[in-house]
Amino acid sequence: QFLVQRFPITVFINPFVSDLDNSPDEALVDDFPIIDKKAVEQLTEGLISHYLPDLQQSKLALKELTQNQEVLLETVQQEISKFKECSSILDINMLFSEAKYYHNKLVNIRKEMLMLHEKTSKLKCFTAHSKWFTESASCPQQCGPHFIHFGRMEV
Repeated sequence: QFLVQRFPITVFINPFVSDLDNSPDEALVDDFPIIDKKAVEQLTEGLISHYLPDLQQSKLALKELTQNQEVLLETVQQEISKFKECSSILDINMLFSEAKYYHNKLVNIRKEMLMLHEKTSKLKCFTAHSKWFTESASCPQQCGPHFIHFGRMEV
């Protein structure tokens, strides 16, 4: 018989017995020696006492890691919300700059309209004066500052 030792159990293998000679169930029963229940309990307790502290430390480390991941996840979510706020602020700034641009356009249009109104008013006055001037032979004394004696308008 050859002795093969594997951690944590020692198994005896008989090279002269073939697995093909017996059924699978019989081979399993024949291959294992009869073991005392007390020895099994002691081996189990020894195995548990050997691995349990490391498993408990691993469990605590995993619990701490999970808590750290939860904190990290919350932090990342807060940062994402900050980036969304920054994005919306940029959008608001863009809207304000567009509003300022269009406001300036409206101010320029208003100035142009006022200038056109003033020019049309002067033109109306000029046509009224020139009509009146052509009807009378002399220059009117009440002509406005834009009316010249020769019937031209000053600008």
